[in-house]
Amino acid sequence: MPPEEEEVFADGFIKVPAKRWYHIADVLTRRDELMDALVKVLGALNEKLAAAEAPPPAPALPPLPPLAPPEWTPLTDRLDIISSNYKIYLSRIKGMPVTEVDRYAGAATTWQTLVAWHVGIVWKKKYGTLREISMVSNNFPNTRFRLRVELGEPLEEKITLLDELEIQAALTLPFKENRLPYDTWVFLDCRSIGPAIVANGSITGIEWN
Repeated sequence: MPPEEEEVFADGFIKVPAKRWYHIADVLTRRDELMDALVKVLGALNEKLAAAEAPPPAPALPPLPPLAPPEWTPLTDRLDIISSNYKIYLSRIKGMPVTEVDRYAGAATTWQTLVAWHVGIVWKKKYGTLREISMVSNNFPNTRFRLRVELGEPLEEKITLLDELEIQAALTLPFKENRLPYDTWVFLDCRSIGPAIVANGSITGIEWN
């Protein structure tokens, strides 16, 4: 036989197959209570799962030590430090001065080294810049000068800039915008073409990094 169906009456009662009677308000109230209880159970379960998956709390950091008061340097000491640093800065930017001066006296007709500069040796720097070369003699007509440059490794090149130069008075040759690598030699040579001579020469430049 087909199951007996629920009947709802006008006064709000329901007749179910078990022949029991329930009021609609009671049914709705019990349904709400059941849903509230289910929500609470699910919420507690979610909290436990979240607590189990959360990383352990980080250990507390030790307290910071108290700050010591600053130590003040006297103004004169600070000025000395600034001056020293500025001198170092100038030495790196503008370079350290180099001056080579020498003399030759004799009657040799072969070339004699009058004065020479070995770049980078004076101040232990990487480069040099040639500024001026000066020459003078007590007997200009019988004196000859020669200027040559010898580059060190790896170039190892020899260049003669002036050869058999005869001058009538003291001569200074300026040089600008040049860079000579470490281990370069700059030579100013002289010789006589007859009688004894006394020649003086000088090379000025800078060495820098």
